[in-house]
Amino acid sequence: MSPLPLPEVLPLPVGAGGFDHALIWTPPDFQPSERLPVAYLLDGQNVFLRDEDVPERGWPGSWKGVEAASALAAQGKRLVLVAVPHGADRIAEYTMQPDPEHGGGDGAATLARLTHTLKPLIESRYDTRTDAAGTALIGSSLGGLLALYGGMQQPHTFGFLGVLSPSMWWADRAVLRDVAAISLHSEQHYAVSTGDQEGRVQEGSAAQVAETRALHAALVGAGAQATLSILPGGIHHENTWASHLPAVLDAFWTCANGGEA
Repeated sequence: MSPLPLPEVLPLPVGAGGFDHALIWTPPDFQPSERLPVAYLLDGQNVFLRDEDVPERGWPGSWKGVEAASALAAQGKRLVLVAVPHGADRIAEYTMQPDPEHGGGDGAATLARLTHTLKPLIESRYDTRTDAAGTALIGSSLGGLLALYGGMQQPHTFGFLGVLSPSMWWADRAVLRDVAAISLHSEQHYAVSTGDQEGRVQEGSAAQVAETRALHAALVGAGAQATLSILPGGIHHENTWASHLPAVLDAFWTCANGGEA
């Protein structure tokens, strides 16, 4: 069996407090003329890690993005993946409002850099699709919240949002209030997921599941398309997100090509 292709490292213009490179995966025999959909993935330093590069236990792990995207490509479902590592202050970069205990709140600047610096560079270099239907933003934990807000605030940019294990507790569950206060585009799709063992104690796990269900219901109530997946035994870890990623990418490809997830 031939080795799976490794992602390309693309240097970016350095910005204060921002990411300075991205990791780009294209399917075998990629041709720009294909005009493929493109998925942007947050916490990109963990998306493509090989097994031999992941510690045996603990944090971080790998999303196994190459494996997931290669399997889809073998089915004719070809995508470009852009993994974006966070910068020096992940909490600030991935949160839209400060939390009384943890600070943060610079997420708007991160979204701006994604849309105004990285996205145009990717589109010009790889000739990917530029439309919202062909553009996804996917994140986990605080990154899941940032992906969610990216869809809420930039519906003409991101048509598919992967909201994995969102940190519902942030800023006293502000996300539920924020979703309830807006109307969303019916063309957008939000793929929401979590594990059922993500809390440090059972009560915390139950709260995460209940609040993630409430988020899914709020998204549907706001007018968007949304699906919900709960992984039995899934903990708050890259292994859980690796388990969800193949279905999330498959759903994105389907939506990008005019189908329903």
